[in-house]
Amino acid sequence: MRRNCTKIVCVFLEIAAILALSSCAEELHISDSMHPQKVEVGFYAGGTQTRTTMLSNGLSAAWEDGDRLSVWALASDGTYTLANQPFTTYGINGSRGFFTTRLDAEMPEGTYTYYCCYPTPVSVNGTSVSFNVPALQDGKVSGGADIMIATPVEHGALTAIQDMDNQSGMSMEMNRMMHQFRFWVPEDDQLLGNEKIEQIFLSFPTPVVGDVTLNLADADAPAQLSNGQTDVSLALAQPIGKTSGEDYQYACMAMTPVQFASGQVLSLKAYTDDKVAYFDPIDLKSKNCEAGHSTPVKLRVKELVDLTGIIYLTVAGNNLGENPRKITLTAPDGCVWGDVGSNVYVYDPGREIPVGETIVVKFEKDVDVYKAFSNKTISVTYDSENAIVQETLTMPSITSNGTTNVSLTVPYLLFEDFSCVFAEGESYGNNSYSQDERNQPGNSLDGYMSHTGWNASRYWTKGNSIRINTRYQCVGATVFGYEIAFASYHHGRLDTPHLTGLKPGKTVNLIMNYDAGGYLHTDSSSGASDVTLCIASHTNSEVLEGIPTDAKGLDLGAPGFTATYDTSLTDFGSRQSSIPLSNDYGNEAFTASFPTYEADISNATSATRLAFYIIFTGSGGICNAEFNAYIDNIKIQITK
Repeated sequence: MRRNCTKIVCVFLEIAAILALSSCAEELHISDSMHPQKVEVGFYAGGTQTRTTMLSNGLSAAWEDGDRLSVWALASDGTYTLANQPFTTYGINGSRGFFTTRLDAEMPEGTYTYYCCYPTPVSVNGTSVSFNVPALQDGKVSGGADIMIATPVEHGALTAIQDMDNQSGMSMEMNRMMHQFRFWVPEDDQLLGNEKIEQIFLSFPTPVVGDVTLNLADADAPAQLSNGQTDVSLALAQPIGKTSGEDYQYACMAMTPVQFASGQVLSLKAYTDDKVAYFDPIDLKSKNCEAGHSTPVKLRVKELVDLTGIIYLTVAGNNLGENPRKITLTAPDGCVWGDVGSNVYVYDPGREIPVGETIVVKFEKDVDVYKAFSNKTISVTYDSENAIVQETLTMPSITSNGTTNVSLTVPYLLFEDFSCVFAEGESYGNNSYSQDERNQPGNSLDGYMSHTGWNASRYWTKGNSIRINTRYQCVGATVFGYEIAFASYHHGRLDTPHLTGLKPGKTVNLIMNYDAGGYLHTDSSSGASDVTLCIASHTNSEVLEGIPTDAKGLDLGAPGFTATYDTSLTDFGSRQSSIPLSNDYGNEAFTASFPTYEADISNATSATRLAFYIIFTGSGGICNAEFNAYIDNIKIQITK
């Protein structure tokens, strides 16, 4: 069976052809700048059925800025010259879009088998590609809710765009792999009035959305659905009301093709700004919902009643460094999110969730269900591309029907301000100089702090900040022409927990902001200079010790001893950052405000820990130098 198709006219249309499609060439918004260090190739995808966001008539679609296609080029030797190569909209002219990518080098001459799909897949295994058809959609099947697979085609190498003249072309046939439902309200509906439907909740008798696997090499192969869901929510980007004639307004939904059985029905309800609309179940009538086709569904309101309450949860800030793609709200037992029927609400739009987006939870009929959230503690989990992080929040007081506004803030990958220290703890942080107190084991800070996994040595914490202590001492003299030298270094350290907010298998770069200040003890017999606070990364799991290092014992005839710390202290891990630290603070400056510094951390994983330690230069002769570093307000984000 041949599906509804559209032609993609590919690679390098002549400039005259481009101009013929539009009265104004500037509408394509194609940049004049080329990038000589890359090879730029492109293609033109067009036609009323091409994709992506559905227009208000429910039948036509248009490309959007940021749409991405994936392309593969299989060479005759069985290797891929292009593999999941993203092509992005470069210019848009109505329903037609020009897509480009930049390659590191020109494709070798030869004949290739080309594959293409929209959107870029979640995963690839050979010619098997997987996508997610989300249970939360916007009514325009945008954001990758629709899926297309190209009919494979053989063609020569794609050549670089130069002046757009005399370019050969390649055509690929794109096949729509999903079915669409189109919902509309007739003009003669007696109850809706001037209300606009903003949300539609659908319950199918069989799973219709979830993870979908398709075959790039065979567009006729049926979609394979896994982790399927029967319930679908449409949060309409464009609310719909009663329509007629040429002014029909549709809310569209993408779903996997399915054959419904006799007697199966679609249950649904809808929300306006402050009301809930109920409908009779829709008889699916043994309908075969085929790929590339659509099913119009007329919505006639059976009952329209006022809502008892609405909770607006707005993403007001993001400290993680990347947007979440899914937010899970978990309320205590006894609380039921109104339109979900459970204490767990999963907001999963199938795309990134930016700052400013609002989750709307509406409650109907029983006001006590809404009021049950009053002053309750809610756990919020944010799931992004590389991380899963959590926060808790307390709901405001809810005493009657109405609306409740709640702000959500995506937390840091790691944050610690040492304000929740349960008890004072120290490991010879009082800087006692006795021999047996110089070399100290590491201590777990569990039981002292609200967050587990921290450890430190030669430290003192009193709340508000933590202090680590590093000591240097030396003796140097010449006796009967021989140099007698002794020097020792006693490092304090602070180690973070493992960065378990990162997903296993993910490797990312991070940026860490922290406050720090220094203090040179006046009891020291000599000074310390070139003081540096260092940060290293490692993956050790155990509680880690400070490092006493004997630079020299008795050395006869040696030219001298080094009074500077070794700058490659591998015991702390891989050095990531170092900053000079001044001597501006006193012996107990735990509540002071310190300057803020920034450190870049590369190649971090869920097994990564970060270690803080001090190096400095001490004088020769006979000396004791002891330097403290205060550390506070540690904030770690993902770097994009």
